[in-house]
Amino acid sequence: MHGISFILLFFFKGMKMDILEVSEFWPEVADDLTLVKWSHATNSQDLLANAIEDDTMMIEADVSIGEGGVPIMAHPPQNESDLTLEEFMNTVIAASSKGIRKGVKLDFKFIDIVSPSLDILKTMEDKFNFPVWLNADILQGPGGSSTPVDAEQFLTLSTEYFPTATLSIGYTTSSEGQYTEDQLNAMFDSLKQKGIVAPVTLPLRACLAARSISEIVQFLRMVDEDGSFPTTITIWSSSSDEVDHEKLDRLITEVGKNRLYLDVPWEAETKLKTANSAAVATSLSIVTAFTMFL
Repeated sequence: MHGISFILLFFFKGMKMDILEVSEFWPEVADDLTLVKWSHATNSQDLLANAIEDDTMMIEADVSIGEGGVPIMAHPPQNESDLTLEEFMNTVIAASSKGIRKGVKLDFKFIDIVSPSLDILKTMEDKFNFPVWLNADILQGPGGSSTPVDAEQFLTLSTEYFPTATLSIGYTTSSEGQYTEDQLNAMFDSLKQKGIVAPVTLPLRACLAARSISEIVQFLRMVDEDGSFPTTITIWSSSSDEVDHEKLDRLITEVGKNRLYLDVPWEAETKLKTANSAAVATSLSIVTAFTMFL
């Protein structure tokens, strides 16, 4: 019996486990990924502690280069932090061992930090029993910077180190314009050329996505027909962006909440507006009824 236990232990220790997707880790949101709650720029010990304790599900953080080339949690060009990447991941792993369910989205702003970061992550791979996303803007988008993270290197490194981690790969953008068919096709071509089979989520800026409904739907149709990599959309926004919410709602309906994440800053504001609208509607109904009664 002890011999069998030893063999099983040896087998599982040597076996590479697939990194879980969000819908597998939280099956309760599988039909509505807009319910996923996010933290942002979780780049300090205090912010990470808050994200571990509160209702955050996916912890987003930026990886930068610290002193001596050590990967730290900071938004470039900052190069100081009280939290290294290794400490960040060990904190999430420790929380996971206590039954606290958190996922991680690591945002890489330049290619030089990717390889040393993945070296560190590789040493703890067997402890990743939660979602891990690797995020980078790898192509130039509408009005975006002409210096995105190198697509070839990022995709090569990501798939070499973590072939089952979700690739969150997007575009450098401004708030003007829309996503074109050519830009979306370029993303598809980049993934096909690298033979990607890992889950992919495409981060799209809300104000641009609302102007690009037909292009996005066509992109998803092309991805589905190809069948190489399961694909979702992540809608994000800057707080200063002007978003056509009616068109964005239409996009969400057409794509489906089972394949669209909503990582936006206006949730509380929208709820407030909805509540106020409901209150106004109720008041008008009462006034109308009272007038009719008179």
